[in-house]
Amino acid sequence: MTPLAHAGRWAAGILYLLPVLLVAGALNWQSLKDRRRGDHADELEGLDEATLARFRRE
Repeated sequence: MTPLAHAGRWAAGILYLLPVLLVAGALNWQSLKDRRRGDHADELEGLDEATLARFRRE
């Protein structure tokens, strides 16, 4: 009976953690899509060449 109790505790913990992981994953996915599309071009105005080069490498 003890392994079943521990499995139930893990399952409950995963149910609490799952929505957090889903939201974090969705935010990361959207950030990746925005970077690929180039939505941050307006933020790059006024930066010097060294800063621009460092930003493009990241």
